[in-house]
Amino acid sequence: MEIDSAVEIMAKLGLRPVQVQALLDYEPLIIKENGKSMFHDVSHVYRVLIYADLLSQMFEKEGIMVNKHAVFSAIMIHDCLRKNEYINDVDHGRLAAEWAKSKGLFDNDPNKELILHLAFTHSLDDEVVRGLFYCDNTIEHDIVCDADLLDRFRDGYNDSTLDGPDESYIRIDNKTKALLPVVKMLCHNYFESETQYDPLADLVIIGSQLGIISA
Repeated sequence: MEIDSAVEIMAKLGLRPVQVQALLDYEPLIIKENGKSMFHDVSHVYRVLIYADLLSQMFEKEGIMVNKHAVFSAIMIHDCLRKNEYINDVDHGRLAAEWAKSKGLFDNDPNKELILHLAFTHSLDDEVVRGLFYCDNTIEHDIVCDADLLDRFRDGYNDSTLDGPDESYIRIDNKTKALLPVVKMLCHNYFESETQYDPLADLVIIGSQLGIISA
């Protein structure tokens, strides 16, 4: 059975390629103390930005507005203080939000509270989020979490037996699952490439070849 290309899948979903400028505007922040993270490096953050853009488009097609700036800003910092690769490090979202607040990164941003909230809560279970903040999760929260989850396809290239996300954790069921083959193609082509010296440049080249990114 012939598998649809990324371009064909995105066309069926009515999605546009992600603009390179969106990635340039939200350069990932990885703190030096985090070391050379194998799973949570700069390339991971860029890929999560790509997936978040595509998920946001799917909501916008239905007339549902998404605060993409808050989503992208939270993703930019979401793993900046993650140090544990192989355990469920539930505290790293809080550490990222507190670090960003201490540095005044978003002091002049009207979306500051939402950005910090999204970074803080992305590493927590949904039940904990509702208990802590006494509110239902926002669309933006679900996009950040599912975009992060989608990048689990990278695990198969990093000494892991996993190959893709555990679909039981997917929050935006129909939208996120529709992106699985596109995400798998991007991860496969990226990790099978022989470059990876400049994550953004490599992703732009590979993503453009697949029709996922537009320069």
